[in-house]
Amino acid sequence: MRQATLNIARRLLAPSACTSNVCPAAGPMALQGLQMYEQQQLSTSRGFAAGPPSSTPTELSKPSTAGTLSPLSKLSLAPSNKITYNELNHARFEPGTEGRPLAYFVQTGGRFLYASAIRLAVLKAVVSLSAAADTLAMSSLEVDLSGIEEGQTITVKWRGKPVFIKHRTEEDIAAANNVNLGGLRDPQPDSERAVDPKVLC
Repeated sequence: MRQATLNIARRLLAPSACTSNVCPAAGPMALQGLQMYEQQQLSTSRGFAAGPPSSTPTELSKPSTAGTLSPLSKLSLAPSNKITYNELNHARFEPGTEGRPLAYFVQTGGRFLYASAIRLAVLKAVVSLSAAADTLAMSSLEVDLSGIEEGQTITVKWRGKPVFIKHRTEEDIAAANNVNLGGLRDPQPDSERAVDPKVLC
């Protein structure tokens, strides 16, 4: 659309379009300004992968043929690994300030403190939901021994620790009574260790 508008303006400003009623000097000057505008628009519309602009000045008297190039005109060229880019609009970033690492350190340290505080609050909330130590000390456990067969051993949990309960046979009771108490670390007879001889806890 813009190219068609420029072509119409070129035809209107051509020297052949000037008549005797119109100033003949206005046509070439306007045409020269139009060519300068075309060159400016062409230079600003260059693609990223386009080559660098020519360093030689363009003659204003010659009509510009660069606007007639199609986007696919360079596809017919032989492939090459030497690709040139237009770096005129590239700018190097300025180096960061010296205080930026310190700012990152302060921000990271603050987030670490926040995370530690949240972790401590969660742990306190979980501990408060569990039973206290004095409550566990006064707790008791009742086990139904009628379901334990003779010679069978079961394991129950009391105060967070396992407790073994065995329904002893007559042979187990006799073997416990025949143990030499002198070889034991705590010399205590079996009758004192078990309230019911058939149940060993």
